Amino acid sequence: MEAARPRVLVLGAGLVGLSTALRLLEAGYAVHVVSHGPEHLTTSWGAGAVWCHPAYGLRPLEDGVQWNDKALHLLLALEGEADAGVHIRTLYEVRREPFTAAEAADFRAHVLDMRGADGSAGESSSAAHILATTPPFAGRPHPYKDVIAYRAPCVDVPVHMAYLRKRIAELGGTFAALPAPLTLADLRALLASPREPLSETAAAAVAAAAASGNAFAAVVNCCGLGAGALLGTHDVQAL
Repeated sequence: MEAARPRVLVLGAGLVGLSTALRLLEAGYAVHVVSHGPEHLTTSWGAGAVWCHPAYGLRPLEDGVQWNDKALHLLLALEGEADAGVHIRTLYEVRREPFTAAEAADFRAHVLDMRGADGSAGESSSAAHILATTPPFAGRPHPYKDVIAYRAPCVDVPVHMAYLRKRIAELGGTFAALPAPLTLADLRALLASPREPLSETAAAAVAAAAASGNAFAAVVNCCGLGAGALLGTHDVQAL
């Protein structure tokens, strides 16, 4: 007889929540996703998603660099799926001062099809040629002295969120839309074993998962800005 899979409750159905739920399902967990409000009101719905070189805040964190590299390969694998919303585009990193040799080598170690700065193979790949021929730089004044061009995945987020929801459902994940945000007291009740009495909102969180038996083994907070409602505060702000 197959052992019951550990239950995990994912709070939030934006891009992070849905991606987390899918990875947990692929790892063998039973996953239930809850959110307050329709998906088109999530922060993710109005956001763009672009993979970029890991210099942005990740360079001191070697784990972060490894995660970034893995994300690149996962997104490249999705490019061929018509409904995944992943497209490969050329990105341009521009500088008012030249890139150092070490910076250029670091880019070259992580990105696809790098041109410019200035390990060029031919004139058309030089930084000067890119700046002289590529909109919006070409034919107008600009302050930039150096550029690195590379190909990277860009994600149409609403399309990709629909793709993630479909994959989650295919793997047996469940969803619930809550009448109000969960509170910390609700989470304590959901994690208790045996389960404590649930509020109306917490009961709605588990109804679609038929989770009236054992408590959830874990709760993963992917609320983003919605964490303010979870904590009962208006002090949570976007950076």
